[in-house]
Amino acid sequence: MDVEKLRQLIERLQVVTESLEKYSASSPEVPSESAPAASGPGAKTTPPEASSQKSGKAASAASAEFWTAVTPSIEKLVEESKKCDTTVQWLTGRIVLSFSMAKRFLALASACVKPAVLNEPLNEPPANLFGPFLEVCKAIPSGPTKQPYGQPTGGKLDDPRGPHVHPCKAAVSICSSHLWLLLDDPPSYVEAMKEEISFSVTKVQQMRVPETSAWAKAVNELSASLLAYVKSKAPSGIAWGKEGGEDADAFLALHPLDPSKTEKAQGDDTQGPPKALPPKKAPLGMKKAGPPPPKKAGAPQSAYHQVAPKAKSTGGGETSAGGGMAAVFDEINKLGMEGMHQGLKHVTRDMKVKFDPTKGEYVKKDGGTTAEGGAGPPKTITGAGKKAPPGPKAGSKPPPPPSCTLQGKIWRLENYEDDKNVTVTPSLDQNAYIAACRKSTVRVPQKCNTIGIDGCKKVSVIAKACLSQIEAVNCDDIQIFVEEKVPAIALDKCTGVEIFLLSEESKACEIRSSKSSDMNVSFPAPTETDAENRTELPIPEAFVSRIEDGKLKTEVSSLYA
Repeated sequence: MDVEKLRQLIERLQVVTESLEKYSASSPEVPSESAPAASGPGAKTTPPEASSQKSGKAASAASAEFWTAVTPSIEKLVEESKKCDTTVQWLTGRIVLSFSMAKRFLALASACVKPAVLNEPLNEPPANLFGPFLEVCKAIPSGPTKQPYGQPTGGKLDDPRGPHVHPCKAAVSICSSHLWLLLDDPPSYVEAMKEEISFSVTKVQQMRVPETSAWAKAVNELSASLLAYVKSKAPSGIAWGKEGGEDADAFLALHPLDPSKTEKAQGDDTQGPPKALPPKKAPLGMKKAGPPPPKKAGAPQSAYHQVAPKAKSTGGGETSAGGGMAAVFDEINKLGMEGMHQGLKHVTRDMKVKFDPTKGEYVKKDGGTTAEGGAGPPKTITGAGKKAPPGPKAGSKPPPPPSCTLQGKIWRLENYEDDKNVTVTPSLDQNAYIAACRKSTVRVPQKCNTIGIDGCKKVSVIAKACLSQIEAVNCDDIQIFVEEKVPAIALDKCTGVEIFLLSEESKACEIRSSKSSDMNVSFPAPTETDAENRTELPIPEAFVSRIEDGKLKTEVSSLYA
């Protein structure tokens, strides 16, 4: 669709909107309950001009204010699309169509009673009201698919990095923004959609195509204009008609939002997407793929690719005798089960071996029979073809023995492995330092100054109380049990940490974490009736940061709400 056709489309949409406004201004108003209509042959009817003109002016004012607010941004978007390719121009037509439908919806809403479905929370948009907008969104694919633009596709993208992926996403987001027409709090929804549009616009600008970047910036400005209008004119929803107006379903059936459904006879091509995608360009430094080079004459072929000669049939015609893989499978089927096993060697017991970790080499099984049938002793198999599994490197030092020593005021517990009864008793002015332990349980039954855990894996630490804190660094899959009061627990570069606060007094501790993941804390239930139950919660590791008043404000992600 060229630029001239797009301009004619916009002009026709404006003419249709003006005719709708005139229709709403001339439609009679149903008499209200307070002033019942007179009946009888001699009764006089009240002229509806005053009331109908009032409702018509309200409808005209609402749609006119909306169109006045967004028209400058739409004109700029159309001007920028003229500098882009046909796909971006077609996306611009979709966006302009959605805004024209929104203008028409505002004009028609004042003549209809608010549907009952809008008085309840919306789980999904009603198809009878928001269906035309959904059709516009579905016509826009989520990226450069193999099918032409404008045809809804459910398949995967053939090129997720194509040039039109993010323009399509921006167009879908701004067309979906018109759900504000059905909501009681439109500003919050439009603002959320504007964030999605800004993200897609940023991705478009990162492609460094000046024309498309300018078009994306115009899309962002159009979204900002829509948000400004909603905040000022419809903070709590649009104005529907008073009681006694027409039914929305019946009215929209007679006056559809999409003008293309009523103006096809005039040659409307709003549903005419580009016929095909622009051809892909090969990356720099790479040649385009072409047909494979012909084989040289006389080159040997594999047995799987040799085609058998054609055999003549009894009727005089020629029939193919088969070749390639079909011929191979035919020969296998002719052999049968017994024939397929012919020529295969049988693995006897004397050929079976196993790895002996004590000797660090492969040996034959004890009591195995030789090929002649006699029994033979275990035999070591050597040779360059046999490779033993990796073992300790030559010259490597054995692991250091476990130790528990007092150095100054620090009790050092190191290199304990598979020991569930490690106990250390530091005094109130001493520290406990637990390092390089594996699959062990360490108990600290007395109150001490601090407890440090460094480089441990699958270790449980049971502490009574601390004056300062418990600190864990570079640990994996550890458990920390606190019986009484500990002011703070610090975790740095740890994974899989479980903290158990065993008393009400221990719940006052402060948990600090940095560069750590998979952390949980368990504490007693808040009520005395559930004293036997415990509450377990994850420690947040995802955060959201915003800049407010020149300062960075960080909050916990809503995933942990």
